[in-house]
Amino acid sequence: MIVINHGYLTMVLSTQSQYNMLMPSFKKWSLRIFGLLVLVGLGTVGWVEYQIRVGRGTYTEVVDQHQFELEAGDFAITNVSLLDPTGETMLDSQTVLISEGLIKSVEKEGDVPPGHKAINGSGQYLIPGLTDSHVHFRSNPNDLLLYLANGVTSVREMTGNATHLGWRSRLGDDLIGPKMYISSKKITSKAGLAGLFQRWAYNKLNYADADKGRSVIRKAKASGFDALKMSNFISREMYLSTMEIAKEEGIPVIGHIPDDIPLEEFLTLGQYEVAHIEELTKSLIREFGGMGSENAEEYLDFVRQRSPAIAKGLHDNGIAVTTTVWLMESLPRQKFGLKAALKTVQLKYANPAWVEGTPLMRGWLPGHSTYQLSEVTKNDPDAMERSRVFWKTYVEAIHIMTPYLVEQGVLLMAGTDTNAALIVPGFSLHDEMASLVNAGMTPAETLFSATAAPAKWAGEKTGSIRVGYAADLVLLRKNPLADISNTKAIESVFLGGQLISKEQLEAMLAAVATANLVSRNIDIREFE
Repeated sequence: MIVINHGYLTMVLSTQSQYNMLMPSFKKWSLRIFGLLVLVGLGTVGWVEYQIRVGRGTYTEVVDQHQFELEAGDFAITNVSLLDPTGETMLDSQTVLISEGLIKSVEKEGDVPPGHKAINGSGQYLIPGLTDSHVHFRSNPNDLLLYLANGVTSVREMTGNATHLGWRSRLGDDLIGPKMYISSKKITSKAGLAGLFQRWAYNKLNYADADKGRSVIRKAKASGFDALKMSNFISREMYLSTMEIAKEEGIPVIGHIPDDIPLEEFLTLGQYEVAHIEELTKSLIREFGGMGSENAEEYLDFVRQRSPAIAKGLHDNGIAVTTTVWLMESLPRQKFGLKAALKTVQLKYANPAWVEGTPLMRGWLPGHSTYQLSEVTKNDPDAMERSRVFWKTYVEAIHIMTPYLVEQGVLLMAGTDTNAALIVPGFSLHDEMASLVNAGMTPAETLFSATAAPAKWAGEKTGSIRVGYAADLVLLRKNPLADISNTKAIESVFLGGQLISKEQLEAMLAAVATANLVSRNIDIREFE
């Protein structure tokens, strides 16, 4: 016997009917919601990508470089005082012949051959072209002009990309600029989504296993990068693996000291260069067990004790060090007196995108500064004082370390870390050299760090006024051995044997200032 519960059946049929009626609507709205989420996601990614491009200066007006003329030909600089190859003294009454981009002759009171344009160097001083050994280009080539206008004929880009490689390939064609040594992006070793984010948002080379690392390193070398840039944030395993692979592939590793590698061990592992003196003193903070206002003097005593051995280890293992002292000295000024600090730099020449910042990237100005203190610290007098002591000690440690590096003969290379906050391309190298003298180096040692030292490190025939060397030169109105600030008294520049007159150098600066002005969204006149 079959019993049918009509009420239950009616309910089931009714529910099924409602389900059949609602299902298409549900699917439709589900698809709409999904589509909306996709659009929001794509819009967010697009917005982030746009902000990244803004932050890189992509939309700042680009100066048309065709307006500038570099004079080619054969030149004779007569009756000039020039920096001798040792870098220790000026040789007077010299005649320097330039032809085919090279220094052909250096003689006391030499003759001017037919076909050479004579340049009277009486009362002037000839030095090798300057090198900034730690720069960061972004996406706008206007910086190239700022370097030349400041006598910087070579730069070392420390986190390069395809754009920078492209600029280098165009130098001498439709771009004017200093010679470029280009390292890779920084290497990190995050796994999974964190690794993807490092590559996308932070523009890093990231890998978490040796096979991937080998592929990335080979690709970097094949692309034309001159070196691999090491970050602090790489695991011990990946650092050791990277050093091994880089040695096999014949590409140097430069940059930071990984947090997971003790300093004593680091000195023996084959890295060619440390990117900041600061990296050494930061390693000593870790070795000391941490530094704060309560143990600042003890930490400084520790730095004094350890510096001689560290400097000797660097020298004995052939590890060069790039300086970036001015930036470190500026940190307390930026944290506790930013408005005054801004007035000490040539702000109008800095790309406004970097000065102003973006919603995703801090800039240089009050209220949105890269190095500003937190509101919690600013509202707590005790915290403010602790911060002052910390940053004063941080800088003092670098001042303690620097003379030991000089004493032990470590190859020091002047570098500035452009475009970090307040580091204006070109101008910053003159600031850096002043800081090096204030830290205890002589003007001669400082000039060496900005000319012959980087050329020696790279094995290039430049950075010294010698026969057969590249004619990358700067003619000054004042003697830099008497006062290092005289490197700013530029009369003219030779780049690969081509003459850039004072008028052309000034025109380059004016063009960049104008391009920045029309691209600026925030009035900076109060800081000029």
